[in-house]
Amino acid sequence: ALAPSPGAILEIDGSPHKILEARSHPVAPDPGTWRSVDGVPVVAVGGEGVEIVRLQPPGKRVQAGADWLRGRRVEGGVVG
Repeated sequence: ALAPSPGAILEIDGSPHKILEARSHPVAPDPGTWRSVDGVPVVAVGGEGVEIVRLQPPGKRVQAGADWLRGRRVEGGVVG
């Protein structure tokens, strides 16, 4: 069966996360990284910044990107 809405899988710090909503962000972190920018997680995609608005970490519920970031207690990491 097909998913009812589009999404993507992004490996964040070694674990696959489902990205369910994202939007453009004026700040772009270094390629291959994510970082906290004004309390939201931002990744670099094609040289541009992309804010992760909603995601689902492995084995967990869907959550807002800002909530996920508060639970991480780190300011950045790697994506792949």
